[in-house]
Amino acid sequence: MGLESCKLKTDYQREIKAIDSTISILDSCKNTLIQIDSASLQSKCFDLANILSGDTIKKDNALLLSKQVELSKNIQNLLNNKHSLELALHESIKQLSNLKQDLSFDLITKNNSQQFVVNEINESQRILSTIESAIKIANTSANQLDSIQKSAPTIADTQ
Repeated sequence: MGLESCKLKTDYQREIKAIDSTISILDSCKNTLIQIDSASLQSKCFDLANILSGDTIKKDNALLLSKQVELSKNIQNLLNNKHSLELALHESIKQLSNLKQDLSFDLITKNNSQQFVVNEINESQRILSTIESAIKIANTSANQLDSIQKSAPTIADTQ
């Protein structure tokens, strides 16, 4: 008769459920990030070089120009960092999946598991918050650029 292990498997259902929920949220954010229409956002960006035909502009146009450039930079920030944000999401999902597997196979002690889960979920939430903020700022900037371009004459027309 073989000796059975005296070690009882630890119940990590709560931790695994929290990990699954976080992975689901990250996957949703990943899909949102992938579906961003980069070409459409890029087309809204204000191109200073193509607008200015001379060395000077009227004072009245300086504030408008400054605002358009600022808004365009907000959009460019998302577009320039989109790939890095996608990688951060991918790595976070991978880390959570690995942690889930370690918990499923009871490879981590209960004392350590809670801290690992909290740390990974907190890091995932920071990544998620950064991405959501970048998307919100870019979309708001795009809408503001549309509004400016519809309501005000272009700088080239008023020089």
